[in-house]
Amino acid sequence: MSARGQEEQDFCGTQLIDGNGVFNVEGLENFMRATKMSECGATYASVAILGPQSS
Repeated sequence: MSARGQEEQDFCGTQLIDGNGVFNVEGLENFMRATKMSECGATYASVAILGPQSS
């Protein structure tokens, strides 16, 4: 497998809140399923929310 293919397997990102402030429930469910986060219990390494804020 190529290095790029491996990178693609290791990456799972989603936008949970769009520009209008609407929460992406389906995106969260897909993320949880893809990362198997529910199987981690309280031992996951990190969850990050990145992006600009507007007021």
